Amino acid sequence: MRIAEVRVHPYRIPFRQPFVTAHGTLAAREGAIIELVTDEGITGLGDMAAVTEFGAVDLPTLLAALDGIRPALLQTEAQPDAKTLFRWVLHGLQRAQIAPPALRFALETAATDALGRVADITEKDRSRTLRVPVNATIGVADRDAASAAAQAAVMAGYGTIKLKVGMSATIADEVRRIKAVRKAIGPATQLRLDANEAWTCDQARHILVACHECDLEYVEQPLPRDDLAGMRALREATGIPIAADEAITDISSVARVCEAEAADVLILKPQLLGGFGAMRNAAYYAQRAQKFAVVTSSLESGVGVAATLRMISRSRFVPPRQKMPACGLATLHLLEDDLIIEDLPIQDGMMQVPAVPGLGVTLDRAALEKYRYVPS
Repeated sequence: MRIAEVRVHPYRIPFRQPFVTAHGTLAAREGAIIELVTDEGITGLGDMAAVTEFGAVDLPTLLAALDGIRPALLQTEAQPDAKTLFRWVLHGLQRAQIAPPALRFALETAATDALGRVADITEKDRSRTLRVPVNATIGVADRDAASAAAQAAVMAGYGTIKLKVGMSATIADEVRRIKAVRKAIGPATQLRLDANEAWTCDQARHILVACHECDLEYVEQPLPRDDLAGMRALREATGIPIAADEAITDISSVARVCEAEAADVLILKPQLLGGFGAMRNAAYYAQRAQKFAVVTSSLESGVGVAATLRMISRSRFVPPRQKMPACGLATLHLLEDDLIIEDLPIQDGMMQVPAVPGLGVTLDRAALEKYRYVPS
């Protein structure tokens, strides 16, 4: 048995409304669905979506890298069955550490999806986490609109709100917006902030001191990614937990953040770290350093979110005896379409892991055709 085809489907999906962060306003999400197909018609799905705002390579570079390794994939052959074939593919990807990370994640996902389908891996999954807590992300700049969106999320059952910050004109405006959202969601709901590197040390300290009464769960990347000393000083000055996001791009950066005591929480994105093995290594390092790990999507399609959800359900991303913090996977509704037929339902702030083999999702080929994209 061998890999007969490596299909690639670039996409560009508009956001339902502009998604505003301190990095800028995002109008659409670009990526590519990858299909690995055997000579017997067994297919696995993956998704690579470059997070260029975080320093990752762009989609044309990802597609060129895929073209470069396509011949090696098409030469992959194994006996006696598909299980052996896709285990070989996974072993080869993890051993070779193919770059860039988003491509490695997509290929490992496709191989894992196909392996799950042919091996009918369901018994093990029943003993794993079948529901994963998720946060609602608020990415509108207007204070009243942000408060209304956060309140609606709480009414829908979310127990954690992530508010994008760093877009206000003044420190006073920033503080008023944060306090307005806290008032709208009440004291029982967790509130975390995501500044996307927008603040200076002085700005961050003034804002966080002024918002101490808001009982923040943590503040994500308040300072530029390279200012690890500043992040540590901010932790010590305010007593508010700090999360590293843009500062984490690979396992080496996880080590740097932990060794610098720059964060209490590590934000792990599979598209940036590159594959299941890299995520396991990062989570293991976080456990040893006694840090929380929060896994998030990269605003990609439903294939990528399903892969991340499956990964979380079958791995440990928090230290023993600690409650899993809400993950950043509730992002598909932000896009016009998620490119999958099934829903990934969220109820009471919990996302359901599909109870079927593989990723548990089916590619919506009509939607894929609608949002087909030809990169320049």
